[in-house]
Amino acid sequence: MSNKEPKEIAKQVKVTPVLTKILTKAFLVAKESNHQFVTPEHVLCSAIEEKEVEKLLVDCGVDTSSLKDDLTNYIATKMPVISAQGMTYFSKGPVESAGFQLLMNKAVFKTISADNDILDITDVLVSMIEEEQNYCSFFLKSNGSGEPVWAEIPDNTISIDTALSTTSTNPVQNAVITN
Repeated sequence: MSNKEPKEIAKQVKVTPVLTKILTKAFLVAKESNHQFVTPEHVLCSAIEEKEVEKLLVDCGVDTSSLKDDLTNYIATKMPVISAQGMTYFSKGPVESAGFQLLMNKAVFKTISADNDILDITDVLVSMIEEEQNYCSFFLKSNGSGEPVWAEIPDNTISIDTALSTTSTNPVQNAVITN
């Protein structure tokens, strides 16, 4: 056995305030709608309500009006709703769907692989378009987003948090994500 220090196995990843706000809103919308699960579609629906996220999507060729309509319709008609009997089991709120967990794991993995320690909504959006087993990818592609534009997002200097924040001493809130 060597006297060398063990290598760091886990890396801490910070979540930006805007992504935290979007994820919180997604959970609240799912809970208020009595949905059994919070899904990537809840996250995307909450994300496009942020002006800078909507602008980013428009810049990537997405028809955000159609996207909002598709997401609203999907969430209203396809999400499992908790029955009155199930309310006690789900009283703390909806659980993360497997798709939500996969999406977030991919976004975190991409962030760590890029040697970043800050998870931003752009990481989640890129994971959404690449993950073909959720409706986010389908809706984003069918509403005008193409793979080549999305593939370039991590290489751009994108700082949704900086654009949305007021003066802050929080370094995460004012971080600019670049690769």
